[in-house]
Amino acid sequence: MKKDRDSNLLVRRLWFKTKRALLKTAAVLMIIWSILWFIVMLTNGVDEIGLFLIMILLFGILPLGVALYILGHLKKTKYDLPEPDYDPSKDQQLEKIVLAIAVSQDGLVTPADIALGSEFSLEVAKQYLESLREQGFAHLKIAENGTYVYHLPYVLSYDQKKNAESI
Repeated sequence: MKKDRDSNLLVRRLWFKTKRALLKTAAVLMIIWSILWFIVMLTNGVDEIGLFLIMILLFGILPLGVALYILGHLKKTKYDLPEPDYDPSKDQQLEKIVLAIAVSQDGLVTPADIALGSEFSLEVAKQYLESLREQGFAHLKIAENGTYVYHLPYVLSYDQKKNAESI
């Protein structure tokens, strides 16, 4: 679950930086285009002043203005990288809740148990329990009614700990 969020954040940050680089390149090219048009229009004699002004406006001043706007916007939003949309402390909080429920129920937990005992939704609880299963910390069982029951074998009740054999 966390790995998916981290890779998603990485992709979003990569896209953000790529988009900024493309916009910066486009702005620089528009500035070069504008300067070249100014040079071309000033070195070539134009008979009509109206045509001269329209050409300078359309192919010189307008692209220059757009380019300067883009560069100003990029400078203003320089540090607006996408932030994680999750709080790592929430994962720790969820972990503690799952473990507390598992201890109280002999290592057996359902997503509904977690949702009832916390602020987390059924979907978040299910995703977290699935991630525990994928990491090998939980085993999946299916109840008679089809409910998924996750068994955390490393969670022992007090009696199990008390009755453990010495090595």
